[in-house]
Amino acid sequence: MDLPVLSVGELTRRIKELLEFEIARVWVEGEISGWKRHQSGHAYFTLKDDRAVVRSVIWASTLERMRLSPQNGLRVRALGRISVYEARGEYQLYVDRLVVAGEGALQAAFLELRSRLEAEGLFDPARKKRLPRFPRKIGIVTSPSGAAIRDFVRILRRRWPVARVYLWPCPVQGVEAVPALVDGIAAMDRLGFDLLVVGRGGGSLEDLWAFNDEGVARAIAACRTPVISAVGHEIDFTISDFVADVRAATPSHAAELATPDRAEVERILFRERRSLQQALIHRLERAGRRLDRARLRSPLADPDALLRSRRIHVDRLAECLLRAQRTRLQEIRFRLEKLRARHRRFEPMGRMLAARAALEGLAHRLSSLRGTMIEPRRHRLALAQARLHALGPQAVLARGYSIARAADGSIVRSAAEVAANASLHLLLHRGALECRVEGRTLPTEESA
Repeated sequence: MDLPVLSVGELTRRIKELLEFEIARVWVEGEISGWKRHQSGHAYFTLKDDRAVVRSVIWASTLERMRLSPQNGLRVRALGRISVYEARGEYQLYVDRLVVAGEGALQAAFLELRSRLEAEGLFDPARKKRLPRFPRKIGIVTSPSGAAIRDFVRILRRRWPVARVYLWPCPVQGVEAVPALVDGIAAMDRLGFDLLVVGRGGGSLEDLWAFNDEGVARAIAACRTPVISAVGHEIDFTISDFVADVRAATPSHAAELATPDRAEVERILFRERRSLQQALIHRLERAGRRLDRARLRSPLADPDALLRSRRIHVDRLAECLLRAQRTRLQEIRFRLEKLRARHRRFEPMGRMLAARAALEGLAHRLSSLRGTMIEPRRHRLALAQARLHALGPQAVLARGYSIARAADGSIVRSAAEVAANASLHLLLHRGALECRVEGRTLPTEESA
């Protein structure tokens, strides 16, 4: 039997149709290799095992919906369809979904990177920086829509409201998370904050994987600014936690580590004030005793006068010191009251009451304008309508008059305009008449 002769294109098309028909959708497990993100947003890579490789493609729209951050060496399971790229006669897997082949692979990658970075000294306690005791400017790199930023700001307002928080928004999971986190950490470090917080809320190992990336870890290690890593919940540990200067169990815990407690600071100031007063009193007493002993040993003619002079000087110094203490404490209280006032001013209830008062004022003005402007104009409009009605043709017809129109529709104003036996249309107040002229009386010259 003679076989048909096919062109290369026909053969490739038949192979493509056969593959797409026989293998509509399939799961393939393998290791990612040659990962490349094209400028169009599409990703090209190969899946391989110890026996074969298959070229694979993920379109940009599909990649944006994925929560996983693909990278070389990661063992995954890919769901997709097989098709043939006819231009080169190669079959490819067009991936619709990508999941990690098992937690063990991620855990192995985590342990390998941790061991390597630890060997480089990135986890060495000697290189970790101390956190500032009273930070004024705090930068945070996280998602603007996540719970991490809300929890951090809520705790910060309660503990240390004088600090200002600056957010660098970025995704914290998915393919865009790692470059966004690296750029955000480097940018915030250049801006010169007192403290930098990097983190997100809890999630699975897959969700937190961006914080196990080597690029993110090295960006944190390169920071001149002290860094707190606040990733996940208390039980979650990431590479970022080991590299950062301080690890916080949660974002709320990061706010507590980053700032002192305002109430505790006030108690410390009060305690220090009392200690300083007591120390001053003891010092003055010791100085007085030394003066007394010096007076007994002194050969001066009038030691009492010298002692009185020194005591007066010491009293003046004590007054100056106490006055300085009171002034400093008053300044601190004044600043705290200003902060409390600012906080109250921006509370939603206060702003709502102010808006309600403004609305009531506008309603009162509208009511007064109605009485002074709308009602007189409404009265004038009613008068004009009455005059217009009195002068209108319907009012005239109601008084017994009629309007005569010739056959061409023109209004007849004089008997001279109508010939005998002509047809007329008479419009009355109610209804109309069709008439024929049997005679006419022409106006005299005097009446005309």
